[in-house]
Amino acid sequence: MDEEPEVLSDTATNCNLASETLSADMYQAKLVLEKDFKAADLKWSLFVAAAFSFRYESCLRPYPPAFMKCGIKDMDKLHATIISYTQCKHQAPKPQYIFQVTRSNKSNAETKWKELSQNHHVFYAFHGNRLENFYTILNFGLQQHLNKVSY
Repeated sequence: MDEEPEVLSDTATNCNLASETLSADMYQAKLVLEKDFKAADLKWSLFVAAAFSFRYESCLRPYPPAFMKCGIKDMDKLHATIISYTQCKHQAPKPQYIFQVTRSNKSNAETKWKELSQNHHVFYAFHGNRLENFYTILNFGLQQHLNKVSY
């Protein structure tokens, strides 16, 4: 077998993994799930919502490179993969969580925000958006220039 190994992608870290390191990839996924299962479940749910949105071109960023064919997004393959791995085997409980998204204290954006807000009265506000948009927002932040309906 002189064929090139299949390349899989871990979109959370943007590193490519050859198929022979699949067990290492699965181990990393297990660690993420054990560390914070609810956060991993939330991120997966947001990814699936973006993937099944009719606006996937703008909502599904970053797009998993393993589902690209010659630079074209293979949505059929992505949808089939999601469906094949997400068969519901148990009745799901009603949602009962409210998630708060916070930045790391070491993040450049957080440091800049703290500097800029020091001399101003700051308060919390509600940000409403479509569910499918939050996958991109969590990965890239809120990008006003991408919003076609902002004023």
